[in-house]
Amino acid sequence: MFHDLPDKLWLGTWLKFYFSKKYLAPYIPTPIHVIQDILKTIPLKDNDVVYDLGSGDGRTLIEIAKLNPTITGYGYEIDKELCQIAKQHIHHFKFENRLHILQQDIMESNLKNATIVFLYLSEKGNQTLTQKLQSEFHGIVCSYYFPLFPNSECHHTSKDNVPFYLHHLGQKKE
Repeated sequence: MFHDLPDKLWLGTWLKFYFSKKYLAPYIPTPIHVIQDILKTIPLKDNDVVYDLGSGDGRTLIEIAKLNPTITGYGYEIDKELCQIAKQHIHHFKFENRLHILQQDIMESNLKNATIVFLYLSEKGNQTLTQKLQSEFHGIVCSYYFPLFPNSECHHTSKDNVPFYLHHLGQKKE
């Protein structure tokens, strides 16, 4: 279902990331097998509210929605074209009643209602977002590839041994 995106979209997000302070990462899709590995380590609960910051084409939220029919998800994506693609994917899987894509700068999002936050940004993007997460969010943050903190709980994907990090903000580990 997740198809190759036009080269101009990839190039456009790289240019926007390089020249704009609002873009915290270029668009690089997380492989589905990586999302599935990550989800094996996160204690998803009924009625969790999951935010995907920099949600790209919506694949992370869709994989979560496949696992648990009670979870609601919100994807924050600054790029208009990626938002449209994510909404098409969500429609294809018939998750419109549970998954929502917002074209919005993640620095302007309100994180207080989330129970789990996913992100795959850049080192710079994570650094920019760290203070916001610490002040507004209490729950599990999963960051793919780049840690938020030096002492982050590190895991690795089974297929290609790529790191992802779990951060427990304002709560005890379960």
